[in-house]
Amino acid sequence: MHSRGIKDASGPGGSKSSRPPKPSPREGLGSGTSIRRQGFYVVVDDKAILAPDGLIDTLLATFRAPEYAPPTLPATAAELLELSRHADVEFAQVVSLLERDSVVATQVLRKAQSAFYAGRQPVRSLHEAIVRLGLSTLRDMFMEVVFKNNVFCAPGYDEPMRHLQRHSTAVAHIARKVCERTGHAPHAQHAFLCGLLHDIGKAMCMIVLAEQATGVSVSDDNHEAHTPPAFDKVYPAVQRAHEPAGAILGHLWRLPDPIVRVISSHHTIPHGKDNAIVAAVNIADWIANDLGLLVQPPVDSLSRDAMHALGASEATVNDIKLHVREMVARIE
Repeated sequence: MHSRGIKDASGPGGSKSSRPPKPSPREGLGSGTSIRRQGFYVVVDDKAILAPDGLIDTLLATFRAPEYAPPTLPATAAELLELSRHADVEFAQVVSLLERDSVVATQVLRKAQSAFYAGRQPVRSLHEAIVRLGLSTLRDMFMEVVFKNNVFCAPGYDEPMRHLQRHSTAVAHIARKVCERTGHAPHAQHAFLCGLLHDIGKAMCMIVLAEQATGVSVSDDNHEAHTPPAFDKVYPAVQRAHEPAGAILGHLWRLPDPIVRVISSHHTIPHGKDNAIVAAVNIADWIANDLGLLVQPPVDSLSRDAMHALGASEATVNDIKLHVREMVARIE
């Protein structure tokens, strides 16, 4: 039976990038478990993957470990988020900020001329992009590019990550539209970013699984090229772990509390709070899945609690779905 590895979050010290010596078996985690410690790694065999409780615990322990370091976002991303919170921000400040990251700036300009955003005249500069598209739209494009480059990528999970990236982008655009169509337009700007990040916990789980598969191959006696566990086998655990995992990541990235709230609870609408954005993302998630931009079935049913929080009827939701269908089809 082939084994898969996840770095032991509670194992011996040392930097995250260091490789341990040849693993030596240690005491298992419990009687009858399919997860066992082997030196620096927690080894998960196929039975554990099919029974996800142990894998969920191990993934969350990895994210909570003091030595865990999430993917690094460009400093410009955090600064752009901060600037976009101020109503009096000047275009020149944003252009100056974005021009510091020439690679991302070039990709943003290319995206501005894509079929999704293009107008009748080509966009030749970031200043023109802001004038034509607006600050919030340019910010959204920038964040799309940043997360596609830095987060939605994990060797061995290329296809699931591609589906996740397209799904998350679709949810972002749809969530903004849901807010606009249900009388919650002031929330539309933040709804986009919340939609883009709502499933970030799934990406983190896949990244950890992919990284640890690579780590195990270095110390494997047979030097076999390990690949991550099959996605369909780990997905039940990823699905159940992604909200708490996303919440941990949100705090590590110092994201605003409203965004962390959406990341950590978009499948269940909390009571007693202003839940318009959470509800908008929940409905946008359902619409994206129903339109075929899903990561893996099965799909949750349309949430009555989310519709109630927005004051939206099922007819309104279906009308939004009809109007975003063409937009979603153009997402790359």
